[in-house]
Amino acid sequence: MNNLVMEILISCLILTLLLAFMPLFRGSTDLAVQGALLSFGVQDDEFDTLPPGTLEGIDVAGAIQYYSNHPDIPVHLITSAGSKTYLDTTLETDPFPYDFSFDALFATQLISENLEIQEIYFEQLED
Repeated sequence: MNNLVMEILISCLILTLLLAFMPLFRGSTDLAVQGALLSFGVQDDEFDTLPPGTLEGIDVAGAIQYYSNHPDIPVHLITSAGSKTYLDTTLETDPFPYDFSFDALFATQLISENLEIQEIYFEQLED
């Protein structure tokens, strides 16, 4: 009986120590991350968040190339220079001529049915 009580007390002590030191560990990792960001000269305002439903041009280019392997999902790109639908680019010599900046913002619309993507629209937003 004494062994059981002793085991319960030791288990409670270990659990208490773990719960007490976890917030301290989490705080020290936050300090380490902030120190690393400061040492590289990165500021918090450099990590801007995008409005919901928008992507940057670099992400749009990646999505177009990814979905080029899925010929049943058309990707519609609408820019100030015109529009293009990427459906099957296997026969084109340069299927991805991008006439937009990779920093440009695009409104994104996914058309889906039964949780499967049917079409994707990327429309470039005006600066």
